[in-house]
Amino acid sequence: MTLPEAPKKSLVFIWENFGPAHDDRCAAVAQAKFDAEVTGLQFTPRSEAYDWQSRPDAGFQKITLFEAAKRRMPGFLVCALKAIRACLRVKATHVFLCHYERPAIVISAIILRLAGKKVFLLFDSKYDDYPRFLWREMFKSFWLWPYHGAIAGSARSKDYLRFLGMQSSSIQLGYDTISLVRIRHLAQAPLAPDGGPFQTRHFTIIARFIPKKNLATVLKAYAIYAQAAANPRPLRLFGAGPLEASLRAEAQLGKVEHLVTFEGFQQTEAISRALASSLAVLLISQEEQFGFAIIEALSMGVPVLISPACGAHDQFVRSGVNGFVVEPDNPKGMAFFMSELAEDEYLWRRMARAALVYAEQADVAQFAHAVAVLTAF
Repeated sequence: MTLPEAPKKSLVFIWENFGPAHDDRCAAVAQAKFDAEVTGLQFTPRSEAYDWQSRPDAGFQKITLFEAAKRRMPGFLVCALKAIRACLRVKATHVFLCHYERPAIVISAIILRLAGKKVFLLFDSKYDDYPRFLWREMFKSFWLWPYHGAIAGSARSKDYLRFLGMQSSSIQLGYDTISLVRIRHLAQAPLAPDGGPFQTRHFTIIARFIPKKNLATVLKAYAIYAQAAANPRPLRLFGAGPLEASLRAEAQLGKVEHLVTFEGFQQTEAISRALASSLAVLLISQEEQFGFAIIEALSMGVPVLISPACGAHDQFVRSGVNGFVVEPDNPKGMAFFMSELAEDEYLWRRMARAALVYAEQADVAQFAHAVAVLTAF
């Protein structure tokens, strides 16, 4: 007697909008040969926060729920119904959702769970992101009810989920990862410590110009470094946001405006090429769920200077090994570490080689592995 074949699995990944890293994750799952259909589901074709460009052909099916939505999203009930219908239409067996706190996602997760789907959470928040209140945390634990498990961005994200009541055995790491192959291909340059000469490398910031990124303090630190250096290295800022005018004023106040270049928001290709000539990437945020710029830097062998707030610190950065960790309210300490990296070529080369070692754990293959474990491939 021949047993009937099990139905083919259908994996759906839902985000508000797809950027390059979202494409990386779904493409990695599609390329992992799980014998499953992979669908990426986005609500709108453009992000509200980022002007990034998603790849039109990323190796998996991509569905946009609201093609014409440009300025304003429809109500959460409409969003939830659209998402649920799309999942049912592709016969989803496993659904991965981000932003568990949003009403549209809450409704979608509950209905899909009741419909017999395996529902998983994509999560990179940490308990220490900002002050927490017990009553609110208790309420959040109910929001996790629909989820069979989660893929977390960092060890602290996993700990936060455990605090909210999710079983440790149902949580995998590997959410915040990127394609090392893509970044390195776009850079079109050798990885550090090879490539550009040590003497001509610059400091780099890749961040939105918003308060939590702490860029005014970083510019103060850069001014301290530049005033003490015989030949200060330039600083290039990649990003945009409401604080740009005040940051330009801060550079003038510190008398480093001739050394600081505001590059504007750039796509991954330009960022990758800038990393190929960088000495170090600075991300010294007051609040940072993860910090993608950190693993982008490590992928090119570039050391980092970060704050403890960055979730990427947990797995990917070891102070004194592949970068330095410094308090976000300590500009003198930041300037000291900038000087160390700028003046000690042996130290920089040692850290660059270590950066490449740690980058391997940030590759998107880790995300595909987490999906395989949770879906029992």
